[in-house]
Amino acid sequence: MVTRKLKTIFGFSILLFILHGTEEFFTHFYDVGAFDQKIFGVFSSLSIHGATFATFQIMFWLLLTVSFLLLLGEKWQFRVLQP
Repeated sequence: MVTRKLKTIFGFSILLFILHGTEEFFTHFYDVGAFDQKIFGVFSSLSIHGATFATFQIMFWLLLTVSFLLLLGEKWQFRVLQP
């Protein structure tokens, strides 16, 4: 069972994540971060629409895969959610 306190903390963490991402966008962190350049450098040759589409597809595939594993039962839930 998910407690009310956990739901509140999770909701607050989503807000913080959005604010953090917005701050990195407006400060152009993606242009100077060496780690980001290494990971997202593949997308630099694509148009904005192409990079957005590819990113969306990859994240959606990841969401579907994790959702499927979570639906397989307690054994897989433990494996996926284990730190």
